[in-house]
Amino acid sequence: SIDNMEEKLKLLTALFKTKDKKLLENSLDFALTNNVRTQDMRTVFAAVASNPVSREIFFSWAKNNWKKLQEYQEISFIFMLRTNVMFAVPSHFHLLF
Repeated sequence: SIDNMEEKLKLLTALFKTKDKKLLENSLDFALTNNVRTQDMRTVFAAVASNPVSREIFFSWAKNNWKKLQEYQEISFIFMLRTNVMFAVPSHFHLLF
C-alpha cells in the first residue's frame, strides 16, 4: 500500500498515459471504484484530457456511466461534473452537455 498521497496521484495519472484503449477503459472503470477518492476524479479528468487517445473513448464511457458520475456530483461539492466532463471531452461534444 502506498501511503504518500502525491505518489498515489502520480500513479493514478500514469494509468491514463497509455495508448491502449482497453487499458484506458479499464482505468476509467477503476476510477469509479472505492479505490479512488471522489476528490481525485479531477485528477482523472485532467489526465484524460492530456491524452488524445483517452479523449477519443471518454465521451462514450461518460455516456455509459453518466448515472454514476451524477451520484459523485451529489456527494461531493469538489466534483464539478459539468466543468470537468467538458474539460475532458473534445470541444465538438460540449454542446451535448
